[in-house]
Order: sequence, then C-alpha cells, then structure tokens
Amino acid sequence: MPSVRKRTRQATTGIHSQRMAAEVFERKKLFLEMFNKSLGNVSLAANAANVDRKTVYNWLANDPSFSTKFDEVREVKVDFVENELLKNIKAGNVTAQIFFLKCQGKSRGYIERVEYTGPDGDPISVSMERGDMPDDALLSVMQTLAKIDPGLLAAINPQRAPAKTAKAAGKKAPKK
Repeated sequence: MPSVRKRTRQATTGIHSQRMAAEVFERKKLFLEMFNKSLGNVSLAANAANVDRKTVYNWLANDPSFSTKFDEVREVKVDFVENELLKNIKAGNVTAQIFFLKCQGKSRGYIERVEYTGPDGDPISVSMERGDMPDDALLSVMQTLAKIDPGLLAAINPQRAPAKTAKAAGKKAPKK
C-alpha cells in the first residue's frame, strides 16, 4: 500500500491536473468568443484572450473539438461577408458585382485569366515545318516560344536550347 505522503501527492497532482484542464477549457472558450467577435482574426482574438498564437495553433492540431468550433466560426465569418457582398450587389455596387461574377460566373466567361488547352484539356501540340522560312524568322519564332515557356525550346530542338552554364546559373565557374 502506498505511503500517506505518496497518496497525498497523487491526490494533489490529480486536483492540480483538473484545475489545469478547467483553466485551459476556459481559455479556449474565451479565445473562441473573441475569435467570433473579431470576425475570425486569430491575432486579435489571441491578444484579447491573452493567449499566444502558437498555443491556438497547437490547440487546433491536438483538439478536434476546438478545431471544429474554430472552423464553425470561420464559416460564420464567410457567411457574414457573403451576406455583405450580396447587400452591396443589390445596392448597385459595380465593384461587388464584378467580383461576384469573376468568382461565380467563370463558366459564363467572367474571368480575367484565360487558359488555352488542346482537345479534352490536353496540352496544345505545336508542330511546324521550316519550309522556306528564313533563319532570322525561325529564330524569332523560337525566341518567342522560349519566352512563353523556357523548357519549350529544349523540347522542340535540344541542340538549339541555350546551355545552362555555371555563369548563367549565378555560380562561379570551376577553376581549371
């Protein structure tokens, strides 16, 4: 049977662990309240709850319940901002309308970036025959293609691709 001293220490340790767990629970709860009030800003919420940001990220990594509640607050924030965006769209805010169309209207052509692909989304296949093309015109075409994709020139004609020298890579050439 353990000594009185050992049993006292175990009981004290158990009480201390329970207090620590309750303290951490309250800190997490306070952080989540501040996180909600700050519309999902981790730094503001951590400062308001007197918690280090690293601690918050440790909680996220190690406490699934905390992580779920954290994600719920983030979703509320997205819902809030989405609602504000819709209010602005209804009010005739052209910037908000354009933003919405760029994000949600891509399938209808409301997009700034255009991607070119071959059939079925495959890469574009390029083939050309020199024919009577003068050397300077061929060189111009190859330089233009190299600007679009530096690896393209090597794929077209490995002998014409610029060699990667130590100097071109920003390194000193080895001494002979």
